[in-house]
Amino acid sequence: MARGDVARLYHELSSYESVTEWRTPDWQPLVPKNFETDVLETFPAPCKAYPAELPRVELPRSWPSR
Repeated sequence: MARGDVARLYHELSSYESVTEWRTPDWQPLVPKNFETDVLETFPAPCKAYPAELPRVELPRSWPSR
């Protein structure tokens, strides 16, 4: 790919206007053919989640004054 092609491709594939219907580009093999937009079940989590079994580190409750 030429310089800047990756950025242009990302922009083209991720651009979305609410007034137009998003269509899967037939020419792009990186996009799944059965992709559906705005499906809440496939949205990423709003924040990072960690397994409960990870060790926890207690942080200090106060900081020493200078």
